[in-house]
Amino acid sequence: MTGTALTAIQVAVPTCGMCPLSGKHGVCVPPWWASDAPEIMVVGEQPGREEADPETGGIPFIGPSGRLLNALLQSKVGVSRMDVYLTNTLKALSRAGGSGEPNSIDVDTCAGLWLDKEIQALQPKLIIAVGGV
Repeated sequence: MTGTALTAIQVAVPTCGMCPLSGKHGVCVPPWWASDAPEIMVVGEQPGREEADPETGGIPFIGPSGRLLNALLQSKVGVSRMDVYLTNTLKALSRAGGSGEPNSIDVDTCAGLWLDKEIQALQPKLIIAVGGV
């Protein structure tokens, strides 16, 4: 894993202005990890309202979907959220309220700017796609 590359992504995402979604419905949410070398990457579609909230957010999977994810990781995979790398395909909320699917242009832009680089740097043994990915 290239920790430097991942840290650079984590620092750059919150100030991203590369698409029309940036800052439109909250903050851009960078990836999160606690382990020195996570082997599992969890990829969601986009941040939820809680994650994109400028006051309380900025971390993927902290809302209701995160609570469900935490329970499933523990019961089905046998790991905690502290053992995995958490990210979203879109770093910004695509619509106010978090409802509705993002369009393909937004997905392609964000995946090309961030997700592809995250996968390349982390080289996870397992990628778990959740939600509308």
